[in-house]
Amino acid sequence: MPSRLPFSLAFLVTVAAILTITTVEASSVHIYPGRHHKTINPTATATPVDALCKQTGYPSLCASSIGPVLSLARSVSPADLTTSNIQATIVKTIQARSLATNLINSHRGSKIYKANINVCLENYDATLDSLRDSIKTIRSNGSHDDLMINLSAALTGITTCDDAFMETPGMASPLAQVNSVLGMSAKNCLALANMTR
Repeated sequence: MPSRLPFSLAFLVTVAAILTITTVEASSVHIYPGRHHKTINPTATATPVDALCKQTGYPSLCASSIGPVLSLARSVSPADLTTSNIQATIVKTIQARSLATNLINSHRGSKIYKANINVCLENYDATLDSLRDSIKTIRSNGSHDDLMINLSAALTGITTCDDAFMETPGMASPLAQVNSVLGMSAKNCLALANMTR
């Protein structure tokens, strides 16, 4: 038994060295060459979703915004991933709207505070409309320009909520953290949609 131990160790070291060399020497993969060209070095655990999400500003958020079926798919189109991220952003926006509604119903604050929350509610509604229109545009193979305009409008709705509180000195937004995540999610949708040309 002791005589086999050095062989086992040598075998494991050799396998580890081969795997390391293979990973390091792996050639780069060009995802969607052209205007949206990015070079990604694949790893043994990389998935098509990972490869596309790495091209967004917030890859972890992008990858976590998909369903289990899409995460295991062998090939994922930018349109599929864009749709999935838009749907996740819709869910986050609905949650933000619910929070804003609870704040306005439970808070006994100033009229300005409630007015600012109302600005957020109106803009969350506009954001939801824009996100839903974006999905319709993708599913109907509509204009890429229309898709980008709708997603830009969704992002504007989120930032307008923040702006309402920023323009009120001394009043912190209770929705700032929620809007930060929403903004990142909307920016990811824009980055992914840009790959669907």
